[in-house]
Amino acid sequence: MSKREQRDQNYRDVFRREHEILDEAEELLSSETVEEAALREGFDSLSTGFSRLLDNALKITRIGDSVQRQLVDTQRELRKTLREKEDLNHHLTEMAKEKDEYLGIAAHDLRSPLSNVIMGMELIQEQPDMGRGEWLGILKDSTEECRRILDLLGNLLDVNRIETGNMVWEKRDFCASVTALSVAEGFFKKASLKEQKIIFDEPSEDLFAHADPQVYVQILENLISNALKYSPTKSVTRIRLVVAGEYLRTEVEDEGPGISSEDRENLFKKFARLSARPTGGESTVGLGLSIVKGLAEAMNGRVGCRTRVGEGSVFYIDLPTQAH
Repeated sequence: MSKREQRDQNYRDVFRREHEILDEAEELLSSETVEEAALREGFDSLSTGFSRLLDNALKITRIGDSVQRQLVDTQRELRKTLREKEDLNHHLTEMAKEKDEYLGIAAHDLRSPLSNVIMGMELIQEQPDMGRGEWLGILKDSTEECRRILDLLGNLLDVNRIETGNMVWEKRDFCASVTALSVAEGFFKKASLKEQKIIFDEPSEDLFAHADPQVYVQILENLISNALKYSPTKSVTRIRLVVAGEYLRTEVEDEGPGISSEDRENLFKKFARLSARPTGGESTVGLGLSIVKGLAEAMNGRVGCRTRVGEGSVFYIDLPTQAH
C-alpha cells in the first residue's frame, strides 16, 4: 500500500469511528429509561472515544504536515535543480559561442601570416636566381610571421589550460625583485629598436612573493611587452615593486595613449579589440591581458590598471607575500 493510500485509509478509519461515537451519543440521548449510572458510564465512554478520536486526528494532522513539508522541500529542491540545469545550459551555450569565436578569430589571424609565408616560399621557388639579400629578406619576414603564429597558438593554449584547470603550478616563496630585474633587462634590446627606454626602480631590499616564479615571469613579460608595443618612440617604461599590505605589487608604467572609458570595460576580456593600436606595426590578438588576469587569479593575486587618456597607464599585479 502506498503512503497516499495509507493516509486515505487512516482518514476513513477516523471518520468511521466518529460516526460510531455519534451513534452511541444519539442512542443515549434518545433513551428515556437509562439510569444515571449507565448514563454516566455512557458519557465516559463517549469522552474516551472522542479523546482517542482527537489523538488520532492530531496524529494524522502531524503526518499530513510532515508530508506537506516534505512536498515543499521536494519542490524547492526540484526548482533549485531546474535553475542549476538552466544555468549549466546557459554556461554551455556561452562556452560554445566562445569556442566558435576562438576558432573564427584564430582562423582569421592565422590566415594572413600563413599566406605571407607561402607567398614568400613560392617567390623563392619561382625566382631561384634572386639575389642573396632578397631571399634573406623573405626568410626574415617569414620567420617573423611564424613567430606571430606561435604567439597566437601559445596564447590560445594558455587560455584553454587556465579555463580547464590543466596548468600545473609550483607556488613557492621567491625573490620577485631579482626576477623582475632579470625580466626587464631581457627587454632592453627590444626597447632600443623603437628608441625607447626601460627604467627599473630597484628597491632598497629584496622583496619576496609567494607564487609560481615562471607564472610571474610570463605575466611581467606580457605587461612590459604591451607597454613597449603601445608607447611611442623615445618613451620611457618604468617598472617598480612596492609592498601593498599582504601583497607585493609590481607596476609597469608606460607613456602610451592611455585607455578610454569605453575600452576599460573590456580591458581584461578575451579577444578585446581596443581602440589603441601598436605604434610600431606589431601584431595583437587581444588575449594577453585576459591571460594575465587568469594567471594572477590562479596565484591568489589580482590585476588592475590606473590610466589617464593622453598621459599613459600603470598596469599592476598583486601577488601574496605568503601562502594563502
